[in-house]
Amino acid sequence: MRQFGDFMVSKEYYMDSPYKICWVPDWSDWREHHIAHLTAFVQEVPEVRATADTAEEAVELLHAAFSEWLDLAISEGRDIPKPEVLD
Repeated sequence: MRQFGDFMVSKEYYMDSPYKICWVPDWSDWREHHIAHLTAFVQEVPEVRATADTAEEAVELLHAAFSEWLDLAISEGRDIPKPEVLD
């Protein structure tokens, strides 16, 4: 939990917020006309990223990475950016 004025904000608040997911395809096998891997990252926190063979797996891994990043950011008292949609 983090306190903002009179409000307490939980990790779940951030996990449920509409952060933008960006995608970067790896076209290393472009001659085969398919994407080798996908990297997904949180636009507002670009250091939070995950690479996988499928979009579903990348989102799952990204969710876990964002959760771990939030734990660390909260424990260290770092600023956590709001989703751009809310700015």
